[in-house]
Amino acid sequence: MVTVLTSLKKNKGFTLIELMLATSLLMMVLFSGYYAYSLYSQKWQKRVDIFWQGTEQGIGIDALNKLFISAVSYVVKNNNNKESIYFVGTKSTIRFISNSPLFSSGTALVELEVIREAEKDRLIYRENNLLNQPLFHLSELENIIDWQKETVLFEEYNAIEWSFYGWTSFADALEQANIAENVVKRELRKQYKLHELEKIRVLPISIHLNLAKENSQSSFNIDLPNNTIYTLIANFRNDA
Repeated sequence: MVTVLTSLKKNKGFTLIELMLATSLLMMVLFSGYYAYSLYSQKWQKRVDIFWQGTEQGIGIDALNKLFISAVSYVVKNNNNKESIYFVGTKSTIRFISNSPLFSSGTALVELEVIREAEKDRLIYRENNLLNQPLFHLSELENIIDWQKETVLFEEYNAIEWSFYGWTSFADALEQANIAENVVKRELRKQYKLHELEKIRVLPISIHLNLAKENSQSSFNIDLPNNTIYTLIANFRNDA
């Protein structure tokens, strides 16, 4: 009988305090694991967000590059009744003719407009196909306001801004084209923010896009097709 009681006392198990301590330790381990996973998840989500932001930006830049390198030297009569290549640009809006619109095939009038809403900028793309409807005067293009296609290329940016590089007047373009090869050339091209069609009359040399988002800033330069620029200037010479 004494032997049985002694055996029962030896196998009495855990006390309540021991169970509480074990439970507390287990909760601490689980909390530490959850906290570590939470930190990892946040870092991973930030990396995913950065990846997708970079991917979306890359797609947008690729689309812009496609549009600009296919810009057409589309000649219209301006409001002064002089021939000009159709290209209008400010720091927030660009309008020109492209042979590679994003949605349709053939030649189209395209517009890129920066719209600010709730302290954020987004870049809107619009197009209107000009197939079988040639336009010969500036006013005809200016009156197009019903766009066939529209999409957002960039959004949620702190700032989106255009600028241009090239001649700021047709007189400068003409002067530089007339400089002989054996003479030291005077560079008349410069960076500017307003492309006035009636004053400049030729395409910019390149487009500069500035994108600002949170603590980062990106800048891109896209060249326009200016291989025929001097030929166009020569054709315009009698109309200068």
